Amino acid sequence: MALFDYTAPCPYCYRVMDTREVAFRCEGKPPAGRVACKPDRDEELSKHFGQQRLYLPAFKPGRGYKEQREAICKACGSPSNTRLCPFCHSKLPGGFGGESPLFGLVGVRSSGKTVMLATLIDELTKGPTARRFNYAASLPGGNEDGSKAAFFRKLLAKMRGETGQSGDLPLQTDSGGNNYELPVVFEWRREKHGAEKLFSREDYKSVIFSFYDTAGEDLDTEQKVETRRYLGVTEGILLLLDPFGFPANRALARKKGVQQTVTEPEFVLRNITDILQKAEGAKKNRKIKQPVAVVISKIDAFFDSVGPYDPIRKPSLSDAFFDETDSKEVHENLRGLIDSWDGGNLLAQLDQTYANFRLFGASALGAEPDYSHAKVSVRGVTPHRVAEPLLWLLSERGVIPMQV
Repeated sequence: MALFDYTAPCPYCYRVMDTREVAFRCEGKPPAGRVACKPDRDEELSKHFGQQRLYLPAFKPGRGYKEQREAICKACGSPSNTRLCPFCHSKLPGGFGGESPLFGLVGVRSSGKTVMLATLIDELTKGPTARRFNYAASLPGGNEDGSKAAFFRKLLAKMRGETGQSGDLPLQTDSGGNNYELPVVFEWRREKHGAEKLFSREDYKSVIFSFYDTAGEDLDTEQKVETRRYLGVTEGILLLLDPFGFPANRALARKKGVQQTVTEPEFVLRNITDILQKAEGAKKNRKIKQPVAVVISKIDAFFDSVGPYDPIRKPSLSDAFFDETDSKEVHENLRGLIDSWDGGNLLAQLDQTYANFRLFGASALGAEPDYSHAKVSVRGVTPHRVAEPLLWLLSERGVIPMQV
C-alpha cells in the first residue's frame, strides 16, 4: 500500500471511498442560538440495509487535503467526529483509514461458518487470542440490539447452554436473495512503534475484519453482486470448506447424520478464483496475489484419522507471535489428508492459481456434536485453532510478529 493512500473500501457496503471526503453524522450539539437538527430516516441506510431507525442527518463537508476526522454540521453548526461511509452512511470504525487492510471470510453451505464466526468473535474480543496479543478490540455497533454481532453473541450463549437451552446448534443461514444484511465489523488496533510510527500519520495501526455472513449457496455462482464486491476489495480471505463435501467423506457424513453439502469445495473454489482474478485484473496464466487461508472446518471429526501427536490435533500456542514452523507442519499434513479425501484437484487448483495460500484445520466447537439432533457435545464449546488462519493473515501483513 502506498505511503499516503487515501482510498479504502467501506467495511459495510465494500465500495471504495476517498477518506478525505467521508460523510459525517450530526451529533445534535449546536452552539448557543442555533436550532438542533431532528432525527429522521436515513435514506441510504434504508436503501442498503433496510434500516428504519431514525438518525440525526448525515452531511458531507467536502473534500479535505488529508483524512477528515471532524467536521461542522452545515445545518445546525454542531461539531461532529462521527464519520460515515459517503455511500451507505454506515458509521466507520474509529481507526479506519487508507492504511487499514480489510480481511474477509466466506464459506460454502454447511461448512459451519455461522458457528465459526460466533466463536471467532469471542476469541478475538475476550478469549485466548485477545489475551495472547497486546491489542485493543472493538465491534463498532456490536452492542446495539438487532446487530449481527449481538446475534452471534446470543448464538454462542445458546450453544453453551447459558440461555436455559441445552447446547442447540443454529439452523442453516438462508440465502439473502435480494436483501443484504449489515455485516459484522471487527477492529483490531495496536500502538505503532519505531519506523512505522515515524513515517505514519497515525499513532495506532488498525486492521478491519468484515464478516459478511452470506448463505453458502450465494457462492455457488458469480451472480451475487455483494459477494463479488466483497471478495474484490479484501486484502486477505479466510475460505471455509466443509470436509464432508469431499467425495470420499460422503458415506461418513451419512453415517454421522451430517447435513450434506450440495456443492463440492472444488467447485466453490473455482468460482471464488474467477472473482478474484477479475478483481485483480490478473491474466488467466498469472497467479492471484491475495493471500488466502483455506480452512477445513469440523476437523475434530477426523482426529481419529491422524496420529495422537499430529500437528493438526495440537492446540493453538499461547506465545505472542505466529509460529510459522507449526503452521507449515499443519499445512503439509492437511495436504495429505485432503488428498486421501479425493481432493487432489482442489490442491492442484490452489497450487496453480494462488501465489500465497495456507491450509488450516479448525473446529469451532472443539468436539463433535450430535449432528442428527443438532446438539453440542456434552463437553461444551471448546474451539480448536479457530484464530490461526486470521493470525496468519495478520503476520503476512506485519501486524503481528512471525517466528520461523
